[in-house]
Amino acid sequence: MSHRLQSETIPVYKTQLKNYDEFIRSLITDNKILTRHFYIVIPFRPSDNKADFDLIREQLKLRIDIITKGIARLGMRADQLDSLEVLDLFYSFYSPTQAKIQPLAERALQTIHTALMRDGSQIK
Repeated sequence: MSHRLQSETIPVYKTQLKNYDEFIRSLITDNKILTRHFYIVIPFRPSDNKADFDLIREQLKLRIDIITKGIARLGMRADQLDSLEVLDLFYSFYSPTQAKIQPLAERALQTIHTALMRDGSQIK
């Protein structure tokens, strides 16, 4: 991040990078964050129309690409979670104690995923 800050020539971007760097450093220091994982949710509105769905999917892919490249320019890495990883993340977020004691097995995740898909919920 400091390399990007030093190489930035546009004053507005330089100020934003500096503020963001200070924010992340204070967040880590004040809250004693040991693992630094940040999650970005990119919203979309589902459509019943197949043509609309394809267009929305392409727009979503474009947004993902733009955000991933922006994160990479800041010197960080971005990974897109698949539906099973999202289920596991929600489980560990909403039931942290239970998740430590009894992590979801791959089979349980597959069962949940299958049930959601059967109900017509497309979670990809």
